[in-house]
Parts: sequence; structure tokens; C-alpha cells
Amino acid sequence: METRGYQLPHVHHVTLIGTRDGLYCCRGATACSHHLRGMSIFAIAVQQPDGYLLVAAHDATGPSIWRSRDGGRHWQRLPSRPAFTDQRCVRQIWQLQVGHPKHPGELWAGTGEAGLFRSVDAGHSWQGVAGLNDHPTRATWDAGGGGLILHSILIDPHNPARLFVGISAGGVYRSDDDADSWQAINRGMRPDPRPEACAASGQCPHKILLHPTQPGLLYQQGHCGVYRSIDYGDSWHDISAGLPSSFGWPLAIHPHNPELLYVVPHISDKQRRTTEDRLAVWCSDNAGTTWQRLTHGLPTTPALCLRESLTLAVDDPSTIYLGTTDGRVFCSRDQGESWVMFLSGLPAVQVITTITEP
Repeated sequence: METRGYQLPHVHHVTLIGTRDGLYCCRGATACSHHLRGMSIFAIAVQQPDGYLLVAAHDATGPSIWRSRDGGRHWQRLPSRPAFTDQRCVRQIWQLQVGHPKHPGELWAGTGEAGLFRSVDAGHSWQGVAGLNDHPTRATWDAGGGGLILHSILIDPHNPARLFVGISAGGVYRSDDDADSWQAINRGMRPDPRPEACAASGQCPHKILLHPTQPGLLYQQGHCGVYRSIDYGDSWHDISAGLPSSFGWPLAIHPHNPELLYVVPHISDKQRRTTEDRLAVWCSDNAGTTWQRLTHGLPTTPALCLRESLTLAVDDPSTIYLGTTDGRVFCSRDQGESWVMFLSGLPAVQVITTITEP
């Protein structure tokens, strides 16, 4: 790993970088520690009110979940992991999500083969969510390039009984009754590569986000478009016009400005690299009506950026981190207007997030 000595003034967060060879916990670019070596890190979550840090990892023994009580300095493997009770197999844990603050000890996990699992005892035991895992539309789901995976789990901060999930390739689903029943909410999304338009399910969302302060507002970066919904996903509107490609994975939204979002367009599923033969972040400050390309300080060569490799800092959303599969992390302190190299020489970056300094 190479550091560039890029220090962030007045920063009170730890940058967590999950790679194909362990987790890097960085307090500035020159103070990084390497944990869980030899494991591929797919997801990171913070469990409140205890402040525990959780990661989903994978090694030769399969998927596992690890917990740290001290901000990533020491780690303990949880005794249990999600598992189906039939012939289906959990090959990877793609997402971890902490439950609503009204449900202490609750955790959610999304897996491949696509499944949703719930824990009510801080991850010591897991139960499959039958209403989704055995949904009547499951026969319409199909494996994307990374397999059939459930990669996004969202909990409405205004209503703990309302949840959303994103499945590739299955679509977006919502529950309004605390995960007992689920409905496909894909109206307005193109079901590419399926020829029929506006199919109820079978779409391939790559990442979905729910705005924390604007009720009903969701954004989605998918296989064939960037979309916006203002009615809890009942309908989606394509906001890809002006982007160089409708395909991509990373998506980030500003926690206080519901119209400010960032994406990193890629060419296609078969050409997994950024468009225009260079690394570029695209930003909209008007909910996708228009887009601006942000490249100042970024390399003029293409890259591959995965779905969880773009994030806004928890203590200062004007600070943005972007990671690439060739082991580089870039940072902007001015909402993407300019970028510098934060780290290089890492294993492939798969997920980046920040936590408040413990």
C-alpha cells in the first residue's frame, strides 16, 4: 500500500476500505491498519447504540460476519451466519443493514443466492424472510453478472415497518408490514435485457438508496438507467438523460440535500470500465434533471468502480471517497469539484464507508 500523505483537516471519521484482501481502517491516509487479511470484504455496517462495527467477509471456508467493539482495532467472528433451510446455498453475504433504532439488536443480511435474512439478537442467530425468499415472482428472477444476489436493504427511518430491497436480477421490492409480505415495485423501469416493457419483476437494479430526510424519495442506479421515485417506489422515472451511459454501479446521495446525487457511469455489462476511457464522477444538483462531469484531479484512464465504492463522509458530506478495483482511493473535499489520490497500491476496492471516530 502506498500513502500520499493526504490529510483531511478537522476530520472526525475513520475511513473503512473493504478489499479483496482484508479491511483497511484509516485515520488519515498515513495511519491505516490492515485487518481480516486473506478475506474478501463485501459489506460494512455500524450497529447502534453500541457503536459496534460489522463486516461481511468471505474466505476459503465460505461467508462469515465479524464484529469489532473498538472501531476496527480488534475483531471477533460471530458464531452464526445466514443459511437457507432448503437446497439453496448462501455463497456470499452481499449486504448488512442495521435495524431501525426502535428495534435494538436487529440486523438484516442480503445474500447470493438471493435471500433476505433477519437477526433479532445482534447477529447471533438468523432467520430467513419467507415472504421474500419464497415470493411468487421468484421464478422471474435471473442471475446477473455477479450471480443472483440481494445487494441493497433499506429501512424507512420514518416507518420501521417499511423496508426495501434490491435484487439483481429480480427488481426492487417493498414491505409495508415489517417484512411479512412483499410487493414488486418496478413500474417505469426498463427490464433490459428482457424484451417486454415494464415487466412487474425481473429487472436488474445495481444499487438503491432511500433519502434519510425526504419521505418517499428513492434513487436507483441500474443495469439500464438511473431512476428516481418520489412515491416510495410505486413508480420510477428515468433520469439518465445527459449521462454518457445508462449503465453503472456506484451511487451516492447527499444526506441533507435531496436533489444532490453522484454516479459513476460504466460502458456496459460486457465492457466493465468507465466511459470515455477515463475515470469520471457525474453529479446532479437538481434530482437528475441535468448532470455535470467531475474529473479535476482524477486520472485520464478508465477504471472499474463497484457498487459500494462511492461514499460521502459521515461527519462532512462535502468529503467524498471513490475506490477502484485497481487498488486506488480518491478523495474530494469540495463535493467532487476536485480530487486527490488518497491511497494507492491496495487490493481491489469493493466497499468504502466512514464511521465517526470512536
